[in-house]
Amino acid sequence: MVNQFKNDDMLEISKSLLEEALGKGYQIMVLQIRSKDPNQNMWVFKKVQEEQLEKYIVKLDAAQATYHYIFEAIEDFHYHPISGKISLPWQ
Repeated sequence: MVNQFKNDDMLEISKSLLEEALGKGYQIMVLQIRSKDPNQNMWVFKKVQEEQLEKYIVKLDAAQATYHYIFEAIEDFHYHPISGKISLPWQ
């Protein structure tokens, strides 16, 4: 797999970053590259049309992908922060 991420473009995941993504209409974050060091995991935000969201989740489950609903990640961030980095699709 070709690494499509540049480390310079990656940001640490924070609650404020998740809130910004949710405000821009992103609903899901999907693990793209799993690292032995969880702090180096690479995630992407996904924006899915509301009527397609259920199908998209079924597809992720079938592929055994790791993902989080962004609104749940925000609610649980204090107790279960998500480790890793993310590239912002809006920059």
